[in-house]
Amino acid sequence: MKLYSLISRIIHYTLYYTHQFFCCAIFLCTLVDQLAFAHMPTISVIIDDLGSDRIHNQQAIHLPGAFTYAILPNQPYSRWIAELAHQSHKEIMLHLPMQAIKAKESQISGILTCAMNQASFKHTLLNDLAAIPYIHGINNHKGSLLSQNKRNMAWLMETIKASNLYFIDSRTTPLSVAERTAQQYHVPSLRRDVFLDTVLTYQAIDKQFKRLVHIAKTKGYALAIAHPHALTLRYLSSIPQTLANQGIAFVPVSKLIVIAYEQPQRTKH
Repeated sequence: MKLYSLISRIIHYTLYYTHQFFCCAIFLCTLVDQLAFAHMPTISVIIDDLGSDRIHNQQAIHLPGAFTYAILPNQPYSRWIAELAHQSHKEIMLHLPMQAIKAKESQISGILTCAMNQASFKHTLLNDLAAIPYIHGINNHKGSLLSQNKRNMAWLMETIKASNLYFIDSRTTPLSVAERTAQQYHVPSLRRDVFLDTVLTYQAIDKQFKRLVHIAKTKGYALAIAHPHALTLRYLSSIPQTLANQGIAFVPVSKLIVIAYEQPQRTKH
C-alpha cells in the first residue's frame, strides 16, 4: 500500500507540474507575440460593402491573411457571408448605412438619417445590429451628412458602448465628429487612414498601398479600407506576404485598436 501511495503521489505531482509548465509556456509565447506586434509597424485592412454579391464576396472571404469584413445589413447575401466569414475564422463588422449629403447615396435598407427621432434611430440601429451575426465592431457606410451630427453620433455611441463593440470612422467627410464622440463615450475607436481603391486601377491601388505602409512605419500603425472589386481582390491577395517581407504585422481591426491604444503618443482627434 505504501508503494502504491508513493507511486500515486509521484504521478500526481508529475502531472501537476507538467500542466503548470505548459500553461507558463503558452503564456510566454502569447506575451512574446504581443511584444513583437507592439514593436512592429502594424496594418489592418477592412473590406467594405459586402452582402450584395455572392461571387466576389466569397472570393474576398477566401483571401489569405487577417482581413476584416464589413457587411451591410439586409442584403441578399449578408447573413450567408457572415456565416462563411465566421467559419473561416475572419473578423466581422457591421457596415452601418448612414445618411450621405447626396440623396441618391442614402437609398439603402437600414439607413440611419438625421430626420429620425431618438426612438426611431435606436430601433433601426438595433435591427441593423441584429441583422449581422458575430460582429466585433461597426464602421459607417457613406454617412457624410450624419457623421457631422453630434446628437446622432451620441445616440450611436451610447448603443455601441452598451453592445461592447468598437467603432471605425470611415471618414467619408473631413467634418466627421464620429471618432471624437466615440472617444467621449469610451468606445474603442480608430479612423480610416487610406482608401485603397477610390481610383480603380492597379497603379492607383499600389500607390495607396505604399502610402498606407508609409503611415504605418511613421506612426506605428495604419488602417485601410478597400472594396470587393475583382481588381482590388487580385491586388489584396498578395498583401499578407508583401507586409511580412517588409517586417510589418497584418492583424484584424480589433487587435489594431489594442496596439494603437498602447502607442505612447496616440493622436487624439
